[in-house]
Amino acid sequence: MRSRRFDSQIHMEKTKHNERLNIFAGDHKKSQSTGYLENITEFDYNYLASITENFTGADIKKVFQIAINNYILGKLNNSVQNINLDQMIKIIHTFKL
Repeated sequence: MRSRRFDSQIHMEKTKHNERLNIFAGDHKKSQSTGYLENITEFDYNYLASITENFTGADIKKVFQIAINNYILGKLNNSVQNINLDQMIKIIHTFKL
């Protein structure tokens, strides 16, 4: 029988608060450099890191991908809004682990 992609489980360590904080800060900086999220306001990395305790780095990157997608869709629909802390929290709660 051929081994499949998800046949074995790999334990992933939980990220520490400072690691999550650095991921949020780093991804925000990268997103700003692309021009997609230049309108982010009221960004509290410490709070976001505290509410994402069970998130991996990939989960946090997904939060940014969703924010970018929302921003692009808003731009296409002529309803662009600044991305703020409340919107990021809503995104996080949509797939809270």
